[in-house]
Amino acid sequence: MELNAIDLKKLIAIGHDEKKLALLIERGTEEMEYLEVNAPKAAYDGLKAVSALVNEEIPAIPEPSSLTPSTVEALYPANSSCTNALAYDPQEKLLEIEFTNGSVYQYEGVEPETWNRFRQAKSPGRFYNRAIKGSYEGRRVE
Repeated sequence: MELNAIDLKKLIAIGHDEKKLALLIERGTEEMEYLEVNAPKAAYDGLKAVSALVNEEIPAIPEPSSLTPSTVEALYPANSSCTNALAYDPQEKLLEIEFTNGSVYQYEGVEPETWNRFRQAKSPGRFYNRAIKGSYEGRRVE
């Protein structure tokens, strides 16, 4: 796993609505900037969990999903009219999709070639409807 140094000292606060991550950033001694970026709710939840861990508010716990950082090939933002994020475990051939309505589904038996075409698709929603939906067994993840 590659680790990258990050400096979030100027990130003052975060928030999330249905599709966007809100950031309040210190830009000077008395200047703040409010930004919104497309991001799934999982990004917001992850930032809150990291903050709690760094500040020793909660102990580290293992991720309950089968798509753990050690097995996931990649997590891709897929901001489209249909999907927010995509993740894939090549060992298990398991695809996870977070849709824009916040629901998360996993699809079993997805070949690496299909994953590669999905993450490179100009329209993830169109690719999902043509190549994933109805072709693979899916289950909702709570």
